[in-house]
Amino acid sequence: MDALRFQKLHPREFHRKFLEAGVRPDGRGAMTVRKTLVTPAAISSADGSALAKVGNTTVLCGLKLEIGSPSALAPKQGGLVVDVRMAPLASPGHSKQAAQSGGFISNGNALDKELKSISRVISQVISSSEMLNLDELCIKEGDAVWVVYVDCLCIDYSGNVLDAALLAVVAALGNLKLPATEIVDSTAGAGATSAAASEILISASGSTSNLVLSCRPVPLTFGLLDEVIFQFPHPH
Repeated sequence: MDALRFQKLHPREFHRKFLEAGVRPDGRGAMTVRKTLVTPAAISSADGSALAKVGNTTVLCGLKLEIGSPSALAPKQGGLVVDVRMAPLASPGHSKQAAQSGGFISNGNALDKELKSISRVISQVISSSEMLNLDELCIKEGDAVWVVYVDCLCIDYSGNVLDAALLAVVAALGNLKLPATEIVDSTAGAGATSAAASEILISASGSTSNLVLSCRPVPLTFGLLDEVIFQFPHPH
């Protein structure tokens, strides 16, 4: 039986034999990290952005700021909403799924559930690491806060979207610019650009401030196959 047929019929045994020898089928060491590249400020029109590439897996992250109302239990805390999606051309298989669903992959299939899970994990990492002080997103306590919408798009899929997406999100938050705001009487400010509430206005000065991060989490995912540990699992 040739190697390709054996891989299709017995994928677990195929990979186990390589990993026991400390290598992968492509010759890379079992614990060798793929080349990683992070480019901040990759989208000029976003409030913060970054592009992360881990091997061939590439994720583009863009941040969008909106003014919202805080919760009664945390009147000074802003919000963070993470959404990870897969571009139709990320891989041939995903392109086919997207064509069937009429666009981005979001039709409730297994991959869509995985992307939603990745979004939740990223939110949990940001929260548990306390890298971001949500109080810094406060505009007016109990009335208005910044809500950061984090949109991640995987444009090239070669396994382990989580690590690439988290790298992109952390880098994007690192160059997020918070616009200066003005709190004025609701009857004043004619001609100004109003945000969510009438008394909260984006300052005409155009000045911004950087969001301070207490730390920058670095993701590193490992797999386990029959007690053999290997770094950066391949999609297969």
